[in-house]
Amino acid sequence: MEPILKVAVPHVIDKLDELEQKGIFSINKAVINMYAKIAENYTAEDIDAMGDGFVRMHGIIKKLSEPAMIDFLEQFMNLPAQINLAAAKPTGPSV
Repeated sequence: MEPILKVAVPHVIDKLDELEQKGIFSINKAVINMYAKIAENYTAEDIDAMGDGFVRMHGIIKKLSEPAMIDFLEQFMNLPAQINLAAAKPTGPSV
């Protein structure tokens, strides 16, 4: 058993160090803390309903990730910067 451990332990330590350098452990800790907060504030039924909504939201995000949609949204988001409000004329009833 000792020869195997002499090879395996340094390898495991290297892998754990690599995971730590990538921030895996801090991310996992944050996720566990998040789940604790969720458990304190919501019931299992609430989480189930949120899960359904979460799945549907991913469908929307998938549609938003299509290149044509991204192009459209980028053009749409540029519109307000192209409006010259100083040149705009008042509208509506005059008093």
